Amino acid sequence: MGYIGKKPTDAPLTASDVTDGIISNAKLAQDIISAETALAAEPADTDEFILSDAGTLKRIDYSLIKGGGQWEFISELTGSSSTSALDFTTLSTDYKDFCFSMQNMHPESDNVRVYMRVFTGSGGSQAIDSGGNYGYAGIVRFDSTTTGNGDAQNQIYITDVVGNAATENAAGEVFLYNPHGTTFHKLIKSHSVTMRNDDDVGIGNYAGKYVSTTAVTGVRFYFSAGEISGKIAMYGRKRS
Repeated sequence: MGYIGKKPTDAPLTASDVTDGIISNAKLAQDIISAETALAAEPADTDEFILSDAGTLKRIDYSLIKGGGQWEFISELTGSSSTSALDFTTLSTDYKDFCFSMQNMHPESDNVRVYMRVFTGSGGSQAIDSGGNYGYAGIVRFDSTTTGNGDAQNQIYITDVVGNAATENAAGEVFLYNPHGTTFHKLIKSHSVTMRNDDDVGIGNYAGKYVSTTAVTGVRFYFSAGEISGKIAMYGRKRS
C-alpha cells in the first residue's frame, strides 16, 4: 500500500522504536556479521568473540580460549662470524621457566664448548656474572662415555666440544627454571648433540647451577673461544 499524502521523512531507527526481544534469529540476514574484512593473522589477545553462555550472548577475549602448547615463542637471536655472544637480556616475569632451542651452533675456533652465564640486576645496573658462582655435572657419549663435574666455575657447561669444519655444529635445548625466584639457587638442564673435529657425533646431558638466590634477569651463550654462529630461540612457560 502506498502512502496517503506526503511520505514521512526518513529517520534512523532507534532503540525505543523496537521492543526488546522482538527480532528473532530468523529475521536476521546471514551476513549480519559481514566479515567484509578478513583477519589474516592470529587474533590479538584482546580481540573478542561472541558465545552463548547458557543462552545469553557474551563477549570473550581470545586470550581466554586460544590454544597452544606448553611453551610460547618469545624471540630468536642469530650469531655470525663477528658475534662473540648471544645475549637474552629480558626474561619476562610473565613466564616461570624458559627454554632455549639451539640450532646450527658453529664455532670459529676448533673443538670448543658452548658455555652459559647469567645476568643479574635491571636497567642500567644489569651485569653479567663472570665470577666463580657456577657449577655443573655432565655425561657425554661419543665412541665412549665420559663424565665430569665442577664447582666454583666461571660458567655453566652447555655442550661438549664442537668442531669448526664447514659441516660441524651443535644443537639442543637448555632449560632454565624459575630465574625470577629469590629463595633457591638457580638450576638449568641441557640436552645437546655435537660434532667433534673428527666429524664424530655425540650426545651430551648437563646439569648446571647458579650459586645465588639473586633473581636472574638474562642469559648469555658463547663458545669457550672465538665467535659464535647459529640461532637460539627463547620460549617461555607459564604455570597457570
